[in-house]
Amino acid sequence: MFDNVASTRSALPFVVVQIMTGPHAHLVTADGRRIYVGDEVDGLRLTRIDNQRLQFDGNRHIEVNW
Repeated sequence: MFDNVASTRSALPFVVVQIMTGPHAHLVTADGRRIYVGDEVDGLRLTRIDNQRLQFDGNRHIEVNW
């Protein structure tokens, strides 16, 4: 499991403050929400977390390098 604490502002409608990889990969937003792969928030579905980026699909396709 990898824990990378960072803050990013991008095209996302929320701020990511923590990213966890591994079998239970998820991210944590500034307001405390945990978003797991497959979860949808504000019209965006988190489709991938790897060691280099987050990927969202839905209303838009967004990749966030971290």
